[in-house]
Amino acid sequence: MMMTADQELRLKQMTLEAVAASENGCWDQVCTLYQRRSQDFPLEAVSPALASQLIGWDRIVQERVKIVQAAIQQELGNIQDRRRQLQQFKRSWVPSSTITGVTRVV
Repeated sequence: MMMTADQELRLKQMTLEAVAASENGCWDQVCTLYQRRSQDFPLEAVSPALASQLIGWDRIVQERVKIVQAAIQQELGNIQDRRRQLQQFKRSWVPSSTITGVTRVV
């Protein structure tokens, strides 16, 4: 059974809301919209023309996800590098007896 014009319109609106939310970095909203879309609109009811539009918009979201994932990976690498630098700095400036938790008082 094919979708009504109102259902197609709502499906397009929901998908475009997800595209906009991804542009704004509102990833919880993107997830919620895609979950609702999959629950409310069965794929077998989507016309080939609408499916083609949805795939195009979904690819936009997918590309944004990849960009954000790459940025997060890079930032995690930077954080790990800083952590190593701080540990090296700590080892070079803190007496060895303090590092093991035992401090000698003279």
